[in-house]
Amino acid sequence: MIKRNLDCFLEILKNTKRKLRTAEILEYTTQFPDLCTGCNSGTEVISAGLELLRMGRINREIGKGGFLWSLRN
Repeated sequence: MIKRNLDCFLEILKNTKRKLRTAEILEYTTQFPDLCTGCNSGTEVISAGLELLRMGRINREIGKGGFLWSLRN
């Protein structure tokens, strides 16, 4: 797992302060071009999310349109 992908995912969640679908996270990667160079597909975003979930850093829910990701309180 590329650490930049994990950092990218976390930075997006920190900045938006709300639950995001995988597709929304992918859209936000353009706002952090230096950090999010490795998150170019939904597969990469989901992989980073699953790793952060395993690490206990974020939450995941099943919602309309796919996974909803959020920072763990």
